[in-house]
Amino acid sequence: MKTNLEILATPMDDIRYCRFTLGVSPMVAKEINFRSRPSEEFFVQDIFDVDGISQVIVDNNYIICEKSVETSWQVLGKTIGNILRVNYINNNLEIPAVYKGESRAKANDSIEVQLNETFLNSKLGKEIQEVIELQVQPSLGAHGGSVRIIDFQGGRLYVTFSGGCQGCSQASVTVKDGIEKIISAKFPEVKEIVDITNHEGGVNPYFK
Repeated sequence: MKTNLEILATPMDDIRYCRFTLGVSPMVAKEINFRSRPSEEFFVQDIFDVDGISQVIVDNNYIICEKSVETSWQVLGKTIGNILRVNYINNNLEIPAVYKGESRAKANDSIEVQLNETFLNSKLGKEIQEVIELQVQPSLGAHGGSVRIIDFQGGRLYVTFSGGCQGCSQASVTVKDGIEKIISAKFPEVKEIVDITNHEGGVNPYFK
């Protein structure tokens, strides 16, 4: 019989998000982002059944959940922890193959995003780039990485990572708990940061 699953729940600086690190082998090799309840029956579907959960990101051996309610993570975390432990005992901490076959860009948007020079040269584009250069790039540079703006559509700012950030297992945390928090605070028109990096092509990730 399986022993109890070890889970470390860590609320992020942005109170909408909480990271659950599981004491298991990596569940996926690349990040998969679920923005709605999947139709397949597996543990992510159970997490979406928790009232107020609006997004679930699975990467490596951790799960990042986003909430849309005032309920504290202390309360939601216990429920999600119980769900994960039950699925672990029942050998259901698996991601269906259909999701593992998607690229990160397709999992996010199912659209192709290309470099938008017009936006980059616009007033908003230049202002966002300036903030990234001053407040984001220095910390990424310390890890041998960098981030680049690609496009802005419908409230979503599309970016790609390079260097030590390409293929880094912490990239999704960097986006949600770092870049998105900084940019959305200064530019309310930016509702979300979307990472469209080809992380499989990373040759020297800071965190593997």
